Amino acid sequence: MGSHLVALAIENGATLHSADRDFARFPGLRWSIPSPGRNDLHDLTASHSQAECIIRDMADRKSVLLSLVLTFFFGPFGMLYSTVPGALVMLVLYVALGIVTLGWALTVLHPIAMIWGAVAADRANR
Repeated sequence: MGSHLVALAIENGATLHSADRDFARFPGLRWSIPSPGRNDLHDLTASHSQAECIIRDMADRKSVLLSLVLTFFFGPFGMLYSTVPGALVMLVLYVALGIVTLGWALTVLHPIAMIWGAVAADRANR
């Protein structure tokens, strides 16, 4: 179980939090021993097993590259990956300005949507 956690943490650039000092033998792993009183670590102590370790920052990470690819191919629908409010705003703009300009506004709106989606994904990782 521990080696799987190590592989996931190294692959995703995450920090592994465990009271088990055996994780020190893995090169390239960022790990720390939880300190008492940290709410985000659910008060882990030395008596907990490896299975109760927490890999922080993995579940909520968003890929900027994936955001760009999704928005490139699907426009504002691809933005739903990184920002729902931004996707809704761009969808309204796509429809409204697309109709008024017979589609020419999409040449400007599409790069804006891609940039907005990438920035939103980057901010979600901070």
